[in-house]
Amino acid sequence: MLYRIVKRTIDVILSTVLWILTSPLMLLISILIKLFDGGEVFVGTPVRYGLEGKHFFMYKFRTMIPNAHDLTMGDSNKRDELLSNHKLKGDSRVTRVGRVLRGTDLDELPQLINVLLGHMSMVGPRPFYSEEIEHHLKEYPKDEKYLKNIFKVKPGITGIWQVSGRNEIPFRERLRMESEYALNPSIIKDVYILLQTPWVVISRKGVTD
Repeated sequence: MLYRIVKRTIDVILSTVLWILTSPLMLLISILIKLFDGGEVFVGTPVRYGLEGKHFFMYKFRTMIPNAHDLTMGDSNKRDELLSNHKLKGDSRVTRVGRVLRGTDLDELPQLINVLLGHMSMVGPRPFYSEEIEHHLKEYPKDEKYLKNIFKVKPGITGIWQVSGRNEIPFRERLRMESEYALNPSIIKDVYILLQTPWVVISRKGVTD
């Protein structure tokens, strides 16, 4: 109980400060998306799994063409590649502004809204979308035990997966790692992850093209 109170206090204070500091930048990004790419500023789909496995809308700047996810899910070859590798090689769906946002992780900034609303935490497992979970469990049904643990905590903007190698880590190892995090809550661990995150963003550690 004490952990949750302290963690929520840190979430509210840190997300509020970061929101105030980055608001001008987020306004500029929104304008650039509208000017150069058109369409919606935020990603419309897919919704993500959050605390207790409930769906929520995760705010994130749109970095792909409109309806990119739906178009990919409608193409069997691209769908299989995306669900197996969790990304597409040479992804042509990414927009001009989107490439810059992805290269700097600035597309994640709007998730500060989710933290303030209580959907997410600053630190936690990265939220999944339904198709990737369903696809994985068809091949590895026993991994559902990891998901049950992960869904006991709020998803995070950053987390143990991001600071440990991100895309270099196989999906099954990511589930195990984030399950262990969920089962062993620690403010010290959360602070360590927060302190490691800026270096990971700058160095692009674990990011694959």
